[in-house]
Amino acid sequence: MIGTEITHDYDNLKPQISVRYKAGHPEIVWTKQGMDGIHLYVDRTNSGSFAFCAHDSKPNYLDNTALPPNGKSEVWQYKVIYIKNDEEVGQFSDVLVVTVVGSL
Repeated sequence: MIGTEITHDYDNLKPQISVRYKAGHPEIVWTKQGMDGIHLYVDRTNSGSFAFCAHDSKPNYLDNTALPPNGKSEVWQYKVIYIKNDEEVGQFSDVLVVTVVGSL
């Protein structure tokens, strides 16, 4: 036997995401789990309406969107779904709620 074939249960495949910050910008931390990448969606208005933000094929994703003005804060929400062969597969991640703060 040369190797075993890896199969994925796409119905139950769900990315786990977390955040860390680089110079105040959120970096969305994720792992590939054998997938080609992710599609990342964001809601910056706290409206529950997510918009496509990025296709990312290499962990992790740094969101360089302009931060709020100095001393102000905003809540941004993210969710991701895996992609395989250019198709979204599995379930969306849980929504990640992130507070960003403007600074000098």
